[in-house]
Amino acid sequence: MITKIFITLAVIAACYFYLKFKRKRVAASQPAARVIPDTDIDPRPPFRLLAVILVVLALVGGASVAAYHWYDGRTLLSVQLTPAGEGESRDYQVYKRDLELRRFTTVEGQIVRVADSDRLIVTEVPQD
Repeated sequence: MITKIFITLAVIAACYFYLKFKRKRVAASQPAARVIPDTDIDPRPPFRLLAVILVVLALVGGASVAAYHWYDGRTLLSVQLTPAGEGESRDYQVYKRDLELRRFTTVEGQIVRVADSDRLIVTEVPQD
């Protein structure tokens, strides 16, 4: 995940420096600067502002996804495990982040492995 962030920042920096040096080359190749009448309108589009807005939106979006993933992982679930050969079932309390395909870790720290023939019923525990 951190590698993706570094690659994104490297691409942004490369684009910034490319545009900065390209503008200097274009300005040097033009014979004379044209005179712009006094107006309040900036003749250049606000690329820097647009870049900052996009970076901020990307950071806010990434932070919100990470926060939602953390919040959703803290959801308490009730897992009812019924072995195939036995008629009795056992109930466990599990956080959603600790529930995997063939095993889960209870709130107390017990690791339970599930066989192919076992039946699981997972329900969300209502919040008080």
